[in-house]
Amino acid sequence: MTTENTRKINAPFIRALLDKRQCPAPFHLHELYGWIDASPGRERKATYNSVRDLANAGYLIMVTGPFGTGYQVSGKGMTRPGLSEDERRERKRIRNGRRRGKGGPSTRAARVGMQAANTPTPAKVNPSAQGETVEQFEARGGTVERLTAFWEQAA
Repeated sequence: MTTENTRKINAPFIRALLDKRQCPAPFHLHELYGWIDASPGRERKATYNSVRDLANAGYLIMVTGPFGTGYQVSGKGMTRPGLSEDERRERKRIRNGRRRGKGGPSTRAARVGMQAANTPTPAKVNPSAQGETVEQFEARGGTVERLTAFWEQAA
């Protein structure tokens, strides 16, 4: 496929092609790629997904034999009816409503606020006794050994 000549490969496109070809024998995906001249990448992935959808809908049957795994037209119509535009819009509204939640926050600020409210506060640390300074340690009779740094050793 060239970039200036784009087409949409989907289940109705593949189904129309198979109806036109009237292929009763099993076919492989690579044969189908050749029939529609699908380039590697997006077109082949779209073709594979469309064939899988047609098999799930009952239009194609997966056939395994000595030739490997292939697909064959079942002769049945699609078992899943297509949705009308109104039904599709209603499903989208319901799905978006579920995603947002009932009475849940609809703004980003409210969601961030809820996350902050659910974050546990760290436990309070009891203040410990202060450490002593070098002068206090030497006053107690301690000796301090000074180690030279690597840059002092090089000089």
